[in-house]
Amino acid sequence: MQQGSGFPPRRAGRVQGPRHSARRLLMSLAPLALMAGGCAGGVFSSTVWNPLHLPLPQLDKKPVRIGIGPTGGDAEAARVWWDLGASGPYASMQEELRVRLGKSVQIEPMKPFQIAAHLKSGRLQFALLSLDEYREASKDGPVGEIIAVAEPTDRQGLIVTAADSDIRQISDLKGKRFAFGPHNDAVLHYGALAALEETGVTVNDITKELVPLPGSLQHHISSYEAAKEVIYGVAGIKTPAGVIEKTEYDALPDTGGKFINPIQPSLSKDQFRVLGETPKAEEGRFIASEQADPDMRAKVQSFLLDADKKHKNVVSALGLSRFSAPTSQATGSTKQVSAR
Repeated sequence: MQQGSGFPPRRAGRVQGPRHSARRLLMSLAPLALMAGGCAGGVFSSTVWNPLHLPLPQLDKKPVRIGIGPTGGDAEAARVWWDLGASGPYASMQEELRVRLGKSVQIEPMKPFQIAAHLKSGRLQFALLSLDEYREASKDGPVGEIIAVAEPTDRQGLIVTAADSDIRQISDLKGKRFAFGPHNDAVLHYGALAALEETGVTVNDITKELVPLPGSLQHHISSYEAAKEVIYGVAGIKTPAGVIEKTEYDALPDTGGKFINPIQPSLSKDQFRVLGETPKAEEGRFIASEQADPDMRAKVQSFLLDADKKHKNVVSALGLSRFSAPTSQATGSTKQVSAR
């Protein structure tokens, strides 16, 4: 299985979400939004949260914009059409930076060449790119200043089913229920979706749950709870497959898993069939535009370098272990910025 790219992991192809009904709803609301916003003076957002590019006058007219790689194959793109109110993997970073800078922060998915152009023009103040995306964006020359290196976590998930299941490969999961870990988890949610999508199982192909909300994905508070659902289920009804932490699977005994304690039954490797692995997040670069305000640039760099200590929710949501100071090897031909 090829490794994914970006934050959180995502595949290269486009994910198809249940768009049509959501689009009809959005189109029906468009005239109201236009009347509320007026014909002029609105702020146009190109983020996935505003797919129709409607004027949103309530937003800061001079927001801080952070470019990210294309989300066409990202779980984010599939999710936003019916889950517009939920926070995504970038939401923690957005909110923390909003507080730090005192300005609204927008995340804007673009192709690398678009990010390069907008960094040079100053429309984007910052960008967070995987290493491959950064190389593509800077192939014709420096596009800005690297202020931090995104270091990926060692976490990885395993796509599993019960050993006695008739499911033999991930593609067999079409039309089946699936046990995810915590909502918005970089590995047990987005990484699992990316692993499924790599084999052609889109989020539309997964049978949705009736509770807590009809049409929702099945989420659990931990890898262990997802594993229990796959192996033991509830009242004899099992979920056909799910995702668990690789480190937890590796720590299991080879045999001996039993349903003795219904609250905390034991598990063993021989109860599982491993179908695949989640892709890992890649090393990345956080870039500042040459046009960005120096004081703001320094505040953002300081925030990033302290994130693993003071804002762990930010790095964990992105599938990262930390942001580190750039080295000469990381910066290459792009100038390094020191925190002021």
